[in-house]
Amino acid sequence: MELFRQCRKLSGQGYSQDSDEFAWVSLELHRELGLKPWHPFVVDVGSIAEDGDAPGDPSHLRDWLMVRDIRRRLVEAP
Repeated sequence: MELFRQCRKLSGQGYSQDSDEFAWVSLELHRELGLKPWHPFVVDVGSIAEDGDAPGDPSHLRDWLMVRDIRRRLVEAP
């Protein structure tokens, strides 16, 4: 997924997630993945090894786990 690669590239170049450039690419990625407004952003769920950011509220955990799984697949994609 090209938009995910762009997010990682911008992050590696020192762009803040609050920057207009990063926010635009991240939002486009969110839309392209078909995620709903209440789903967390793929770039916000942490890396594959970081589960400490999981929400404690069970009502949000299912969505967070789904998005984390999407991120895992994006990271592993060639």
